[in-house]
Parts: sequence; C-alpha cells; structure tokens
Amino acid sequence: MITIFVCLIVFVSLGAAFYKPYSAVVRTKRDLVKTLNPITPLVSTTKYILGASQEIIISVKPVGEDAKIDARADGSTKPRVAIIVVGETARAANFSLGSGPIDLEKWL
Repeated sequence: MITIFVCLIVFVSLGAAFYKPYSAVVRTKRDLVKTLNPITPLVSTTKYILGASQEIIISVKPVGEDAKIDARADGSTKPRVAIIVVGETARAANFSLGSGPIDLEKWL
C-alpha cells in the first residue's frame, strides 16, 4: 500500500513539474486528447448509430438562374479566358505559360 502511495506522489509531482507543456497540448490539440481517451470509440459509435437513424431532408434548388453574360464593354469579340492558379506558389516569379515564341507572361 505504501508503494502505491509513493508511486502516486511521484506521478503527481512529475505531472505538476511538466504541467505547462501538457496543458498547452490539451488546449490546442483536442483531437489528440480524444484519441487517448478509451471511451471515445464507444461515444462515437453511439452518436453514429443515433444519427444514422434520423432522416435528413435535403432540398435541391438551382443557384444563379439570374446570371447572364453581357456584351463586353470594350466591344471586343474575343472569347473570354480565365486562368485559375491554385496553390501557394501562384506568384508571377514562379508561374509561366510555357516556352513559346511569344512572351505571354507580360500579360499576367
């Protein structure tokens, strides 16, 4: 019994000594704390079963029916072209349109 009490005192004192880093992890990483909790799978399974039995009504409505393409303000008949670049390096210094005879990058 004394051994358990001594181990408990050592465990609590070490926990108190390293409280600051642990408390930051507990506050910011809630998902990590949930993975360490042994009851989490039971709670998640129960929530899933209860949620799966409820019927969800989804209504589909058309969006943007009032949108239309107007004539261009400059009177140009050229087709409109949109270049969409997705990513972190979408800067003029890191982006090119290929190596052709015409320098297209000056219009970017």
